[in-house]
Amino acid sequence: MSKVTLHPYQQKGLNGVFEAMREGFTKILLVLAMGLGKTTLMGRIIQMGFHKDKKILIVVHRDNLVRQFADRLREQFDVPSGYILGAEKKNYQMPVQVSSRQSLARRLQYFPPDHFDLIVIDEAHYAAGAEYEKIIKHFHKAKFVAITATPFRADGKSMKA
Repeated sequence: MSKVTLHPYQQKGLNGVFEAMREGFTKILLVLAMGLGKTTLMGRIIQMGFHKDKKILIVVHRDNLVRQFADRLREQFDVPSGYILGAEKKNYQMPVQVSSRQSLARRLQYFPPDHFDLIVIDEAHYAAGAEYEKIIKHFHKAKFVAITATPFRADGKSMKA
């Protein structure tokens, strides 16, 4: 299925995400320290959903991370994806989409609220911002998995998901 083998702690995180989903949780925060493979773990979750024909949206904090995340999905997990990014050519028909928060917040009208089965939020400690709030409200029917190394915001705002 993948060229990547998870470390035991990553596998434990993966199992925890799916256990929480089985228990009915729809908004899950995964905290993993810096350098321990958050992107790899998220890649595996996305890969598993892709192979189950799920529609998945990955939201990254900055434009320059969109291609980086999409490239990693393709190269390490054999998961192709579309970009939702500025002037880039869009292919909204692809089941996996990678977007920056800014680009997505301006293009929500292209996706009905139930379009995605799973939304992955990278660097979730930024999710208290207005653009994220708009995205989360729009896709209120989706399951969310957010990942961060820093679950507490320096500005004191709470993380909403």
